[in-house]
Amino acid sequence: MEPDTPKESIRILHVEDNPMDAALVSDLLRGADFQSDILRLCDRKSIESALTHSHFDVIVCDFSLPGFDGMEVLEIAKNATPQTPFIFVSGKIGEETAVESLQKGAVDYVLKDRIGRLPGAIKRALDYAACRTEEVRLSQLTYDQANLLEQTSDAILALDNDFTISYCNRSAETLFSTPRALLIGQPGKEILFPQDAQMFEIVVKELQERGSWAGTQSLRTPEKRFLEHRWNRVQHPGIGQFRVIVSVRDITEEKDLEATVSRNQRIESIGSIAAGVAHDVNNSLTPIMMGIDLLTTEAANPETIRYLKAMHQSARHCADLVSQISIFARGLREEERVVSLRSSLSDFELIFRGICPAPVRLEFSMSDELWPIQGSATKILQMLMNLCINARDAMAAGGILRVQARNLNAGSPGLPPELLGVNCVCLTVEDAGAGMAPQTVVQIFDPFFTTKSASGGTGLGLALVKKIVEEHGGRIEVTSKIGVGTQFRVYLPAFRSDDVERKPFTNGIAKIGSGQSVLLIDSELALRDLLSSVLVEAGFQVFRAEDGAAGLALFLKKRESISLIVTDLSVPYLGGRELIEIARKINPLVNALLCSGSVAVEQTHDPISARTSFLKKPFTASEFLSAVTTILGAKY
Repeated sequence: MEPDTPKESIRILHVEDNPMDAALVSDLLRGADFQSDILRLCDRKSIESALTHSHFDVIVCDFSLPGFDGMEVLEIAKNATPQTPFIFVSGKIGEETAVESLQKGAVDYVLKDRIGRLPGAIKRALDYAACRTEEVRLSQLTYDQANLLEQTSDAILALDNDFTISYCNRSAETLFSTPRALLIGQPGKEILFPQDAQMFEIVVKELQERGSWAGTQSLRTPEKRFLEHRWNRVQHPGIGQFRVIVSVRDITEEKDLEATVSRNQRIESIGSIAAGVAHDVNNSLTPIMMGIDLLTTEAANPETIRYLKAMHQSARHCADLVSQISIFARGLREEERVVSLRSSLSDFELIFRGICPAPVRLEFSMSDELWPIQGSATKILQMLMNLCINARDAMAAGGILRVQARNLNAGSPGLPPELLGVNCVCLTVEDAGAGMAPQTVVQIFDPFFTTKSASGGTGLGLALVKKIVEEHGGRIEVTSKIGVGTQFRVYLPAFRSDDVERKPFTNGIAKIGSGQSVLLIDSELALRDLLSSVLVEAGFQVFRAEDGAAGLALFLKKRESISLIVTDLSVPYLGGRELIEIARKINPLVNALLCSGSVAVEQTHDPISARTSFLKKPFTASEFLSAVTTILGAKY
């Protein structure tokens, strides 16, 4: 068995005051493909002495140090040993500071939350240092030195004093997608800055004044790329001319990762905002839905009842939409339910007719016994809304917009091959618009592809439609013809069951209480008044409070008589959950109904005991009374 090849030994000066961070770097480098001899220092005097009397292959330095900062260490290092590569490792270095550090002589920086890049950064720094040293004597390169340049992952180019390319390595061929024979002799300006001649002039000026330049270049290509440049002017000994050594590295992947992290942080912020909006909107919708419920019990005019029903459906749709936004923004998992498509499509028809312009005539038809599906009613409405708005916009001069829903038995000839043998519901959206060419049809589900003007849309609508259909196990197909129109067909697997949830629009207010006392706590005055009126009309005695502290005080006074506490989870001063925990210590038998307009709470609430129920806002009067009577053991 052949002995293992010994690892290359690298002497590293590590400037770090945090022992834990130092240990982390030491452990990380122990697994690298080179042997590390690390000296850790953290005070100015020891650093100056070490750099004066010892040799180091690379310096790794934290940016924040006690009594001074990394920039001062960089200045000391550049004065004492200017050829030694210097790398910053920091948890909070900003982009401007990072650029400044590179301009002052650092070769790289690594963020502590991506510390795994450090071994590679050290290797690149050593490669770069070796290249820079060897390029000073480019005309005297030996075979081994040239081979070193060939192996580095950075593109290395040498420019003569007129800035034409006189040398490039293998990586340059790959980066610029051009054979070496065609690169050599070309003007460096055309190869290195093909889209920004002004930037090239800035680089030349920097070389003349300072002898070096480092910066990032953005290439406007179909797939945007970012290149990191380092230019150094090298004087030819004896002849008075100069050469420029250029190192170029593709950092697109690093930039994409930074953009992803930034985008994720924004999404987290949006999630927090969405949760707050959902809570407030659901609180506001609750008295609206309860009021509609109560008005319906008193309405005698069929036309009034129809209007109230439309208002109820719109409010319910708004609540579902807010819930869907909050679920998406916070990354929560939406619970799948059995969806009555007939009911959902009726809701959609009421809503869409209100936004359909006069020149467009909506024709809506459904099978009498339309099968239910399993999934999200909100997403199905979102999908239909996207398809119908696109169809509406395609008929600027007017026409018929047909929406049809029908059942397809397993094995029907109209089913896609993937769904043969499955009972399906087919939703069809058909317009009489301008139609699309075949080359357009094949692209319409691609993200950001749109046939509209720049102000007309982002091109995400149909990509989202396809995603929703696929989430429901379905398939979407499209046919279109120029001058005739477009037809979308959505096939969704049916849920054959008699257990489809069909909530009544209203059950009215019945006298189901027998004088039991209810403690009602909610910070919203309108909702508190309305809930109180419903409970009183239903036969309960009500004690009201606007916050948790006042509610607890009332409970202490009426502890023997109160049968049920109804409280919002987010009441001020003392949250609903905490209030119930205290009340249970006083009276373990008291019942509790917790309410909240927060989607996150709905999905994660943990009932305190079997005597506790949860009711999501918004709710109707009948849903509220049903929850009250269920927890009290009565029937409603």
